[in-house]
Amino acid sequence: PASVPTVVTAGGRSLQLLSKVSATIANFPQGVLPSQVAATLAGEEVPVLEVSDLVRCAPLAIDCNRTRVVLLAPALESPGAKAVSVRASGMAAGVTFEVAYEPACDFQALCEAKGLLVDYKSLLDAPEIACDPAYCLASTVVSVPEVLRVSPSEGLVVGGTLITLQVSGLPAFAAADVTVVAGAGVTKAFGEVVSLAQQPGSSLKSSKGVLVV
Repeated sequence: PASVPTVVTAGGRSLQLLSKVSATIANFPQGVLPSQVAATLAGEEVPVLEVSDLVRCAPLAIDCNRTRVVLLAPALESPGAKAVSVRASGMAAGVTFEVAYEPACDFQALCEAKGLLVDYKSLLDAPEIACDPAYCLASTVVSVPEVLRVSPSEGLVVGGTLITLQVSGLPAFAAADVTVVAGAGVTKAFGEVVSLAQQPGSSLKSSKGVLVV
């Protein structure tokens, strides 16, 4: 897209939206790999996800090569046009264009007005500027967490044992969103979440992953 959203606040969290930006470039070097292409946005290096040759020139033909380059635009707080530069190995100068950052819809207000929650995972997976109710969901469809396996099943009384839990339906995608509590009353103790890795395709409705505490 020519425009991507700025950072969005929803569900009590700041969503660092990373948008894929695809550019079709004329007469770009052919047959290069993403690792051979350098790209910057607002002066900062950004990842190159894909480089694909759409049209190749016939021998002796000119001005017909067309290449698609896909970048991952970073999350930015401030709106406005940001300069992008793309350069392949061997090019004397990069190809430049602009991407506009625009404030996104107030998804929090949109969803709350409908009595729904913001599907922040969908926003992270597919950032959007326009107000789209598809990014709202009912609390009744949010998955209920279930622990499928715990390893090891025993640990030291003094603590410090790393425990790996295979979990299902945990509606969280960052370790900071998970709190682990063991025991109750005077024996109540808080565990430290080391990592959370959800399987690809996981959502607030359904997920499987591994939690290490």
